[in-house]
Amino acid sequence: TISNNYISRNAGFSGAGGGLSICNGSDDYRINNNFICGNFTQQDGAGIAHYGLSNNGEIADNTIIFNENFNQGVTINGGGISISGNAPLGCPIDPNTGLPDPVCQADPTQVLTPGAGSVQILRNLIQGNSAGVGDGAGIRLSRINGQDVAAAPATPANWYQVNIINNMIFNNVAALAGGGISVQDALRTRILFNSIANNDNTSTGSEAFTPGNPSESNPLAGSGVVSRVHSLELSQFLPGGEAAFSDLEMQNNII
Repeated sequence: TISNNYISRNAGFSGAGGGLSICNGSDDYRINNNFICGNFTQQDGAGIAHYGLSNNGEIADNTIIFNENFNQGVTINGGGISISGNAPLGCPIDPNTGLPDPVCQADPTQVLTPGAGSVQILRNLIQGNSAGVGDGAGIRLSRINGQDVAAAPATPANWYQVNIINNMIFNNVAALAGGGISVQDALRTRILFNSIANNDNTSTGSEAFTPGNPSESNPLAGSGVVSRVHSLELSQFLPGGEAAFSDLEMQNNII
């Protein structure tokens, strides 16, 4: 439990999280009633970064303001909050043969992330944050689902889920899309009873430009909320009838 703290003017250069990092295996964590302001990172999640598989987390009743991430060389996401699973680990190399482990290699799910776990994001003020080269200046969700889907493709109730409920998400700016919220590979995301207002995206990140034409960017949609197409890895394991992007449940929001 991390509660009632003042977390301000910290910086991170490698690894997610400028103000606060929640890393793999931190199940049932609680981040409550903190003031998280003016933090910077060159990776994902300038204010709060949940990176890896940590199930049943809660981020509630915090003030998350004026945090920024920026990296000239790569696209990074999540100015206020980033929730993301680890990248797929792939198969280890057998030191005797120099080849990938054959048992692991026979398991197609090794191309999938373990996922991020289920998370509740409740009653936070998320304002004035910047994703200076990427998506999701207020909140970024990515790689929420992966191996959980492959393990139970016919049982969506067993998949990890993120609920974003009753937050105020104002005046955040992303360089790509999703000034308020950006979502990818998060199959069962619910966005309910939030005020998402005056957010912007500038379409100035490197991925907004056509290669070979550096003088004019392509305007990207989604200043308030954007849902991106699933990654190729996750798409291979989706059951029939699933949308090609994170089909958000959105009710009773002001956007």
